[in-house]
Amino acid sequence: MNPASIKLVHNEQKVVELLGWQPGIFGALLTILACFFHAPASYAPDYIEIAIFAAVGVIGLSLLYYEVWRRKNKTVFVRDGEVIAIFHGNRLDQTCKPKQIELHNMPLATFIQILCAPVFFAVGFFIFAVMIKSLKPGYRILNAVTGLCMIASCTSFIWTHFFCDALLLPGKKKQFFLETVPIRPLQMKILYPQIEYSKDYCGFISSNYHESL
Repeated sequence: MNPASIKLVHNEQKVVELLGWQPGIFGALLTILACFFHAPASYAPDYIEIAIFAAVGVIGLSLLYYEVWRRKNKTVFVRDGEVIAIFHGNRLDQTCKPKQIELHNMPLATFIQILCAPVFFAVGFFIFAVMIKSLKPGYRILNAVTGLCMIASCTSFIWTHFFCDALLLPGKKKQFFLETVPIRPLQMKILYPQIEYSKDYCGFISSNYHESL
């Protein structure tokens, strides 16, 4: 399979990566924060404050750019006989046997630990926005927006980990972290036509998947 062959594959044969919105959410939040604090105030900000606001804005815009870039370069799986070709965008990244790709399930305890922080901050920001009467309207709106971003982040995280199947790709040389790729659960049959697929309420796959590989 050559790099150009992805363009010849029918969409029904492609298994395309599903992405959450974490970089976009936090990129938008940081950009809003930078613009908000850079707005004219009752005092002239010093150079340190300007540098901080500029850095926050650059990080926010970088995250937004990364969000756009990764959506243009999604991972795509194509089953080609006894191998699976893995593309990043239109570029062939690697080919591997089906058994080399594993299903990755995050432990429920780890999931809850990760989710606790944004939920805690979301509740805190909403409390500040609603109950602290001494806050100026601008800061009140900013707290509410931050709380909404935290809720959106939690929603994205829950969706990609409970309603998607995360495939763990085989490692390559000079690769520090293994890559996991979320896909639609029903698309598993495109990669593994022989499996009997079922999920329980926690999103964990049945043992039939492992036995079929």
